[in-house]
Amino acid sequence: MANSSSKGSGGKDASREFSIESSKITDDSPPSAALWGTFRGLKENMAGAFYAEIAPGKNDFEKFGLALFSDFSNLQDFNLTTSPIAFRNKVEKRFGPHGELKKSDMNMAYGTFENFLLDPSKKDELLNWLRENNRENIIDFFDQLITNIIRKGKIKFNISGMLFTPGELEPEKSKAKEKKKKKQRRESSEEQHSYHRLSIVTIPLKGVSPGELQPGDEIYVRAMGKIASKFPDSLQSEKYDDTTVPLEATVESITMQPQLPADHDGNPEDYIEIKVRLENNLYGRGFVYKDETVKTVHEPEDDDSDIMIIVGIFIASGVALMLLTLAAWMIFG
Repeated sequence: MANSSSKGSGGKDASREFSIESSKITDDSPPSAALWGTFRGLKENMAGAFYAEIAPGKNDFEKFGLALFSDFSNLQDFNLTTSPIAFRNKVEKRFGPHGELKKSDMNMAYGTFENFLLDPSKKDELLNWLRENNRENIIDFFDQLITNIIRKGKIKFNISGMLFTPGELEPEKSKAKEKKKKKQRRESSEEQHSYHRLSIVTIPLKGVSPGELQPGDEIYVRAMGKIASKFPDSLQSEKYDDTTVPLEATVESITMQPQLPADHDGNPEDYIEIKVRLENNLYGRGFVYKDETVKTVHEPEDDDSDIMIIVGIFIASGVALMLLTLAAWMIFG
């Protein structure tokens, strides 16, 4: 397939590359998108190759493959100059984590691709950018995606994409076979853990909305019950029995409208479930009200506008109190 645009970001940063391949779609056709490529962290021992097919109006990947490596040399096996199908087959053969990486790393990376590529608004934007050959926005999009997987140091990626109509890449396979492949893919990317109940630490004003959290974000939680006993005395809460002080945890997944436990009052649509991984390789989950804000490990800097609002409230309250005092004096003397 011919390349419709040269690689690179206008010569600004050769470490972030995206190529748009030509396609046969028409203005009236509702296209799907194929995306494939490699990425790596320059300071973190993680590299990967992926292939994804997404379609408008669908909440699951048409096809998806992801291979993660702790040794960068494995990326030499993935050649972007081959056809998308050949690249996809290569990724599928190496699906999963390799080297020093674990299934939890795979879960985090897979969840990040899901949150970015399957989110309806983000997906629609991406499809439009591919149609418009807007490589600058696509590069920024994947810069954010990969940064949520590799969070330390500078990243490097080389990704290609194209729009296509059904049947353009290969003959359509039976629905039963494709459904089976999707099930196997999900099962291989999800590690079964015992998720203990946790309390998610919230904080007003400075917190982050739970719906905005991404896999890999670090938040504070409290361990409760039996799991709390697995932590040293120095981490036990002085205020609450069988509860720890706030602990740092890494977000694994976010679930909207979760299935609430039987002992949890409320409606599922009002809560968000957050699954996390703790430092001692324990796993937990907690439920937080959708309008609360979660305390993150790296809190955002104070917003001057928030400070001014608070100051304004105090000033307004003082003025109102003075006016009430004056009115009382004029009436009662």
